[in-house]
Amino acid sequence: MSAPHKLSRKLQETLGPEASDAMIDWMNHTDTRLDELHTELVEFRSEVRADFAELRQEFDSKLTTGLGSLREEMRVGFAKVDAKFAEIEKSAAQRHADFMKWTLGFWVLSLATLAGTIIGLSNRLR
Repeated sequence: MSAPHKLSRKLQETLGPEASDAMIDWMNHTDTRLDELHTELVEFRSEVRADFAELRQEFDSKLTTGLGSLREEMRVGFAKVDAKFAEIEKSAAQRHADFMKWTLGFWVLSLATLAGTIIGLSNRLR
């Protein structure tokens, strides 16, 4: 983009022909460089967006894979806990059964002792 005619004429009047040509060349070079930088920035922005999209896909896939293995680990852990609770319930049921046997044995022995005492006392009192 070249400098407008009024600007170049005003520069020639103020600075002289050599300085005004140098100034206009510098302005044109700056405009060209600015356009190049803008193009590079647009390319860089599209590359960054593509890289971010790729990273997002990798992250999502790793997160999904990681959650899947975490879920499996949790299932295994809960299965172990369930097995341990089943073992504890079985042990508690066994102890309850043993307690009931001892209780029944105690009551039978107590009843036999009481019956024997009553029979012995009734034989003596007669």
